[in-house]
Amino acid sequence: MEKDIIYSNEFLAIKMINPNYPFLIMKKNGAVTVPYDSEGNIYMLHKSRPNIGTYYELPRGFVENDEDFISGAVRELLEETGMECIEHKYLGEIQPDTGIISNKVKAYEMLVDNHKKHYTHYDKADKELVKIKKLTKKDVEKLILDKKIVCGYTLSALNLFWINQKYK
Repeated sequence: MEKDIIYSNEFLAIKMINPNYPFLIMKKNGAVTVPYDSEGNIYMLHKSRPNIGTYYELPRGFVENDEDFISGAVRELLEETGMECIEHKYLGEIQPDTGIISNKVKAYEMLVDNHKKHYTHYDKADKELVKIKKLTKKDVEKLILDKKIVCGYTLSALNLFWINQKYK
């Protein structure tokens, strides 16, 4: 019922299922991408998030209402990195928390043609300059162990990517 909604904006609504159990209704689904090159390097964003600090994460974002998941994923990759997808593969669905969050996030690996070690890109959508890092699998593993990658979507998508690579 609408009366159970205690907060709502363009992105989400919070509904009380019972007095102690809030449920987060996401109004948009999401997509996360694993950009990689033909040598197996992964491209990650090194950015500052106001609520937690500066970390590494994969390009991701909301899928707009008029888009399918893959179109949203390709757009997010281009907006956040300036990179174009040469080919893509669906990796799987990530559910942030099956108990209290309603949205779907689909993960895609995206082959990109970029051989720079690192560079910056101005993200017009978020109005910020983003550092993009070219990393080996070993580099990424070290960043995870050093707690420099903490985003659940990033960790899940990387896991799906590496598992898919293993079974190709």
